[in-house]
Amino acid sequence: MGSYPLQDLEQHGFTPSVIAALGVAALPGIGWVTLQHLGSPGSVLELFTSESLGEFTSAVNGVGGKFAPASAGIDTWQILRERVWHQGRVLADQLFSANVHCLTSSSPDYPQRFRDLGSREPFWLFLRGSLALLNHPSVAVVGTRCPTWAGQFLPHYSVALLAELGVPVVSGLAKGIDSVAHEWALKMQIPTISVLSSGLLSPYPARNANLADRIVAAGGLLVSEYLPQQQPNAEMFVWRNRLQACIATCVIATEWKRSSGTAHTLRFADELNRPTLSTHVSALPRLPDAGLTRNHFELPREQEAFRAVVDGALKSFAKSDIKKAAPVCQRTDEPWDENGEPADENKVSSTPQFKGQDQLF
Repeated sequence: MGSYPLQDLEQHGFTPSVIAALGVAALPGIGWVTLQHLGSPGSVLELFTSESLGEFTSAVNGVGGKFAPASAGIDTWQILRERVWHQGRVLADQLFSANVHCLTSSSPDYPQRFRDLGSREPFWLFLRGSLALLNHPSVAVVGTRCPTWAGQFLPHYSVALLAELGVPVVSGLAKGIDSVAHEWALKMQIPTISVLSSGLLSPYPARNANLADRIVAAGGLLVSEYLPQQQPNAEMFVWRNRLQACIATCVIATEWKRSSGTAHTLRFADELNRPTLSTHVSALPRLPDAGLTRNHFELPREQEAFRAVVDGALKSFAKSDIKKAAPVCQRTDEPWDENGEPADENKVSSTPQFKGQDQLF
């Protein structure tokens, strides 16, 4: 049994289905990719209706897991059930104590803009900070991890404009442009949203853990769909970028290369019908591999046109009814499996109506 009442955990979104999913992911041979194949937390909870260790093992290993009950010291259904619940409660307690919330795709407060992702929609989100920011317009400022001295001017300039417009800044906590955008947002005293490529309890890079804390303290928000202590890999950075594009009303790519993570963010934004803008410092020569979007601006020379496009995107968002927005982005890039290959389509089932541990655990 955990240290916090289950009722308190549920108020933060840690329902029995979420606790079960956290506990299953903590079993040896089962990780985030396998969890994605299993589907929503409700689908994971359904695995326990069979009350069969063999059927559970077949189900998780049938979608890429490598769970070996005997090696884990699990030889009965009762032991498995107790292990999963205990491990899930430990993680839920950790997240609750860090004031983290969890929203699943079936939560009443789940942000409607994520419906735009269609089959790429996250099954759950771990959130720390001001959740209300997800229901307001915001602008992503992204770019290279190794900006030139001139390139660092561009996120400063972009964030200063967003401060004038009173709009939160979205970025990814990585070194380089991401860090500059977050830091400048804090200096300009506007909220900033950071979409992590790692688990919420293990911000990456580690040197930006303090920046993550300051973002929350200043009224911002940290977002992650990964397991709480999960470390990133290259594929996770790419997959995370779809969330940045989805959260943002439009995306400003400052200094970036055509073959980079920023290019993935812009592709996701295009698929989601989010306007994309690229920038360059006017009067300076362009780098040979510099990225370019249809809406390109030389700054500060074209500052009025730049502002007009950003302002227009924000006004269009204000007029739209995002609760009725139809998905415009279908799954073409699956989460990668343990071998680096695209995963199969996730199967989403309805969430069973279990009200507490006694009904299943």
